[in-house]
Amino acid sequence: MRGGWSGIIKKETYRPYRNDTCNPPLYYRDGNYYLFIHQELPESQNLLHRLRGVSRDIYLFGDQPKMIEEICATFPNLSLESIKKFVRQSCGKRLMFQEADRILALAVRAA
Repeated sequence: MRGGWSGIIKKETYRPYRNDTCNPPLYYRDGNYYLFIHQELPESQNLLHRLRGVSRDIYLFGDQPKMIEEICATFPNLSLESIKKFVRQSCGKRLMFQEADRILALAVRAA
């Protein structure tokens, strides 16, 4: 028998992934020792980033716009160069935004 549910099932099988959980395209879940950042990109591409330790702490510290100097003062055990490298890599992955010496973490807490 043609028609019926077979066409619907076939379309459902090939439907690209969509974020149906009411979360924004860039959000995080905090596990106290680690941070999972979920990133939904165009063309149905989804990425999962995991930050642990100091990387997690720096990312969460940037939930409001901060100067690089503030990050250095808050994390004195890290060199300026290592902090700049982390920010540069995060900006390259579109997880953070940087304008001059100010940074901002872009992901929001999951609903």
